[in-house]
Amino acid sequence: MQISARWGTRMEIVWYVRYSIGGKEKNGMVVSRDGEIIGADHTNTFTGTYSVNGAHVSANVLIAHTCGPRIILNTSDPVKLTLTGSMKENTALLHGYLDHKPAIEVTVEIERAV
Repeated sequence: MQISARWGTRMEIVWYVRYSIGGKEKNGMVVSRDGEIIGADHTNTFTGTYSVNGAHVSANVLIAHTCGPRIILNTSDPVKLTLTGSMKENTALLHGYLDHKPAIEVTVEIERAV
């Protein structure tokens, strides 16, 4: 996998995350390492796995509400996301769906933080 000549070939990175679920947007941070994802925004945590094949990225992510208002998720149960997309330089754009509600669109933009 080649991210860019500047950053090398590793996905062990801290990412800024901007995501939208059903048209509601939020921001957070994610760390990716050895095929695993962990991160959070101010009301949810993210855990999951990812794989990269060339520029193609796929991820399975569990979002769990931890505190505060339920702006994105109207449930106290964790929600699973299935995402696919592509990387270019230091960014990636992924699209997908909630596993229990495939009609709800999910978009995730990530940008390398460090």
